[in-house]
Amino acid sequence: MVNFYALHKKQYPTHALYLCCLIAVLIIKLFYRTADSSSLQFILAPVTKLVEVFTGTHYQFVPERGYLSSDLTVEIGPGCAGINFLVISFCTFVFSFIKQIRSTLNKIIAASSFLIFSYIITIIVNTFRIVTAINFSGYNDTYMGLDKEFFHKIVGSLVYFFFLVLCYIAVSKLMTFITTRNSIEGMNQNEKYT
Repeated sequence: MVNFYALHKKQYPTHALYLCCLIAVLIIKLFYRTADSSSLQFILAPVTKLVEVFTGTHYQFVPERGYLSSDLTVEIGPGCAGINFLVISFCTFVFSFIKQIRSTLNKIIAASSFLIFSYIITIIVNTFRIVTAINFSGYNDTYMGLDKEFFHKIVGSLVYFFFLVLCYIAVSKLMTFITTRNSIEGMNQNEKYT
């Protein structure tokens, strides 16, 4: 009779890490549900600074609303934080690539790195999305037959999807490179000792 525990014993650290990542995501989502713009400064502030650089417009922080442009036409608030993108990218990287890593310590380091990478990518992607939306906001009430709000959502979704796929491909290539390099180094060390 096959012992189920013995058969899957090696996978328990990976499953425990998956569970920890899911708990972290749940905590982030619960935090975001009730967060106001002051609580989201860790992500809104860097995004706003980059938007200022790319648009040349100054933004002022208003605690109840977020960041308002000097001409009051653009608001970067909690809905612009990109927390959902951060969560999706983090889960994508963890659940796609952690299983390729052998040691438990390296899996923990990789998961932590994926969270930091997802945070940085979220700031970059949100900046791109907001600057794109600002550039399209100069059109009338409709663009290609779509009202501004719906068009804004479509552009945001396309930007998020494009960058998620791009980042997935980049991380996939990096993981393949690291795995191949580690395999070659392992074979070279085995040859030294034989």
